[in-house]
Amino acid sequence: MAIRTLKKGFQADVTVTVDGEPRRQRVTFATYKEAREGERAIREALEAGETYCVPGDIPKERTNKYLLRNIVEETNNRYWRDAKSGKGLYSNGRNVVEILGENTDIREINRRSVDKLIDTCKARNNSNGTINRKLAALSKMLKFAYDREMITTRPDVEYLKERKGRIRYLSDAEETGFLDYFEHTAKEVHRDIFIALLDTGCRTGELWKLQPNDMRDGLVSFWDTKSGKSRSVPLTARASASFERLLPLIESRQVSYRSFHAHFTMARQHLGYTSDIIPHTLRHTCCTRLVQNGIDLRTVMTWMGHENIVTTMRYAHLAPQNLRAARDLLEKLKRSY
Repeated sequence: MAIRTLKKGFQADVTVTVDGEPRRQRVTFATYKEAREGERAIREALEAGETYCVPGDIPKERTNKYLLRNIVEETNNRYWRDAKSGKGLYSNGRNVVEILGENTDIREINRRSVDKLIDTCKARNNSNGTINRKLAALSKMLKFAYDREMITTRPDVEYLKERKGRIRYLSDAEETGFLDYFEHTAKEVHRDIFIALLDTGCRTGELWKLQPNDMRDGLVSFWDTKSGKSRSVPLTARASASFERLLPLIESRQVSYRSFHAHFTMARQHLGYTSDIIPHTLRHTCCTRLVQNGIDLRTVMTWMGHENIVTTMRYAHLAPQNLRAARDLLEKLKRSY
């Protein structure tokens, strides 16, 4: 018998001979004391012809409830179904099950399983961001099982480093192109949506959850947001007029995001703009304009509804005038040489 010190605990390694045949079991414990006590219990279990089971652990009976195909459904019911991006989260979970095997037991998931998931996704040319979303789905499934004592340990899930992409925002000329297109095609409602998104920087999902009484006293209040925190944004004159016309149509479901997205794409193609311009680009444009015109980052963070200042900091480099002002200050300093 021996107790070995591991990175994450202490391992009791016990070998006994029963009817002339050696039997061995290794179990890892959190503390040395537990390992020492467990060592005796392991020996007694082996001598009785049994396998020692850690208190709270579950014997590996292969039942359907432990299979990944069922774990992903239970995780979806508990966490993802009512989430704002629930369909995407569930889709990532299904991808994990497809890669690791729908009949794989959740108790058999280990670091090698994580490596298999990553390697398979890379072989499919998935980006690091896409792979991380699948890793997050696996992590949530493991959490579901762990919280319900279906597993006693969880493998480390290390996320891949993601490159921060280039921020695409509209130039004044591109904005004018869109507005002219919507005006000349008699699509006033889509012009109003364009202005509402551009001048408030709200997410499309936030816009479609508004009600007419969410606009008052020159402000529009977003209650159902990605971060879960409500915020109010003051309106420009043209945005105020657009919201007045738009909100009753949203409430009565006379206009949909699908329709707007289709006409937005048609406008972009007609104008010959690049395909990286999407409706979310309007949010980037609003944030960029605020930063470029000297609004401090904390105010921009509040306006945009960013949960973390780090997100807002992505736009900081788009305000070079601040750096030029710092340079000019240094130029004015008296030199001693």
